[in-house]
Amino acid sequence: MPAFLLSRILILKIVQTLVSIDEVQSAGDAAEGTITFTDWVSTADTPGHQTFVQNYTAKYGMEPSVWAAQSYAAVYILAEAIKNAQSTDSEAIAAALAEIKDFDTILGKFSFDSNGDAIYDPVVLIVKDGKLEVFE
Repeated sequence: MPAFLLSRILILKIVQTLVSIDEVQSAGDAAEGTITFTDWVSTADTPGHQTFVQNYTAKYGMEPSVWAAQSYAAVYILAEAIKNAQSTDSEAIAAALAEIKDFDTILGKFSFDSNGDAIYDPVVLIVKDGKLEVFE
């Protein structure tokens, strides 16, 4: 269904936001030139990235998914908050998380805003020759 929908969107020149990479990938040729985003790609150039990909691939026999990368980054962010809080008390950790600014992760620089929402730059991708590539 996504391929049919995307092809019709392109034919009718409808401006449509795509919600996920899965939709773009399942659309096949109809997705050519489509721009989407994700939190992380296996070719990222961020601190600790190459080591993470190499170690994960060696252990599991495949490249890590975006979910693995997010989980990996989350553990390091939590560890930083615990270290800064000098406590395992949940309120102390929450306060320390709120203070994290521009912390280097495999997702890039990571911060939290005053509402506790995560702030980091997504990776913008474009479909070229049927493959997702970083859009620059």
